Amino acid sequence: FSREPPLELRETSFVTREVPSLVGYLTLSIFDSHVNSPEKRENAVNMIVGFRNYVHYHIKACKSYLHTRMRRRVESLLQVLNRARPDTKEATGTKTASGKTFRRAGAAKR
Repeated sequence: FSREPPLELRETSFVTREVPSLVGYLTLSIFDSHVNSPEKRENAVNMIVGFRNYVHYHIKACKSYLHTRMRRRVESLLQVLNRARPDTKEATGTKTASGKTFRRAGAAKR
């Protein structure tokens, strides 16, 4: 992986360094031993063609896993916040001057 284009692409006209969405280049090396028979050649081509799908699958799986963890973390933090929420005045009732709590007869119960 490199941010600089490979030597074979540096002199071509379609290589631009001003593209903000371009992260970098990935170079795959294929040696003679990888393609010296028809079976090996076919296997190498299939692996190179499937590499993009392989990478995209793992990126999506990682993203899904991270989102699941973030949702679980948010749920646990919301649970802590909800437990720390003080009761409303209607639920606790009204306090008298002496400190006793009472509820009005017409107040709705929870």
